Amino acid sequence: MKRWNLREAFIGEPSMEREGVHRLREGYDAVELEIKGGRVTLVVPASTPDSAVCQPQAFAQASSWELELEGGWVVSFQLPEEAIGASVHVRSGDSHLPR
Repeated sequence: MKRWNLREAFIGEPSMEREGVHRLREGYDAVELEIKGGRVTLVVPASTPDSAVCQPQAFAQASSWELELEGGWVVSFQLPEEAIGASVHVRSGDSHLPR
């Protein structure tokens, strides 16, 4: 896992030296988790050749995602066609994804 403060990442933002320790509790951190495995299911027109499946227009169709993260967590979500949002489900890694 990698973690960093978003404000600290930008040059020119107020710094810890200028704002003091209280700054650590404010703002947002970015947290990067490694993806260990999983699967993505895309819905594409039957006439779509394999070479075009990963084109941006294919991802605009309905899709479902299941990602196994470091630490064993599994995140799954579905993006219906023309979705505005997504429903996200997280479970502990007790039941690992089949490979």
